[in-house]
Amino acid sequence: MSAWRKILQIIRGAVTGPYLGKETIPWLTTETVLTEFGSNRSKARRLFDTFVNERINEGHREEFHRGEGCDGRVLGEDTFVERVLRQAESEPVKKPEIDAMIEVVERLYHLKNGELAVAGQGIRIVRARSMAAWAVLELSDAALTELAKKLGRDVTTLSSSVRRLLERSRKDECLAKEMERLREIIDKFATLQA
Repeated sequence: MSAWRKILQIIRGAVTGPYLGKETIPWLTTETVLTEFGSNRSKARRLFDTFVNERINEGHREEFHRGEGCDGRVLGEDTFVERVLRQAESEPVKKPEIDAMIEVVERLYHLKNGELAVAGQGIRIVRARSMAAWAVLELSDAALTELAKKLGRDVTTLSSSVRRLLERSRKDECLAKEMERLREIIDKFATLQA
């Protein structure tokens, strides 16, 4: 097997894994694509896999690339791309402050105000701290060191908890959904603050 073919297989596996049910990525929604292949999930996954395999060697497809005049970050007709980019520039995204994120996590986990900072090793509070640390890294401009100071925790402990949380979320669909729910709540909270 040629080196190019091996690279294509590695890329194909990384891209299609979530669509074939081989892994879960918390921020990736696969249902929209899979429903195009059928309402039965396992059949849709088989058809998706066949679709990708039949087209893997097609190479460059011009319709998936933009010319010099358009921004490649957005797919669509030139007028659509221009409208989206104008709107995005006029509405700067305000990321939530770290205190607001702590408040959201405490509410989501039914904790009292300030309870994330209390010394405790209960599974609920440990999960909540991990989620808060993940949220700070993913959804804010704050640093994990700032959260560590506010919670009276070591930054390496929080960093390790995020790594473990991400590893578990790849295998645990409920946890991945919980992370997505926190993302949605924080996004709504940030929108209300803007």
